[in-house]
Amino acid sequence: MATPSITNASPSDQQRAIATIVTAFTSDPITRWVLPEPHQYLTYFNEFVPLMAAGTFDHGGAYYTDDFGAASLWLPPNVHSDYEAMAELAWKLHQKYGYRVHKLKAGVLKPEVELEALKAIADRFGGKQQVRI
Repeated sequence: MATPSITNASPSDQQRAIATIVTAFTSDPITRWVLPEPHQYLTYFNEFVPLMAAGTFDHGGAYYTDDFGAASLWLPPNVHSDYEAMAELAWKLHQKYGYRVHKLKAGVLKPEVELEALKAIADRFGGKQQVRI
């Protein structure tokens, strides 16, 4: 079996690389908890991934194997997700599907919420001294 080559993706590769990522997360428990129906997942996760990886393709942070069997989207330093658009999508999903997405909206808008959640989990299991925020 030949080792696949890894190529830096350009903006013209975006659609195929995102399709690879969407396929890879089909069984992700958290993603499917938020978007449990196949139609919801395929519609909205396809919209979410480019927002999360905004700037990736323009700043050299996207890679794929020669057959698009695998892809990686990485945000280089000083390149950020499109938080505003992610919040709008979260709100749209909340209005359409309910509380599951609303609970995630806080994490999308405020990364410190996620850190506080990690700290609370660590505190619960006695790791208080190991978690610093």
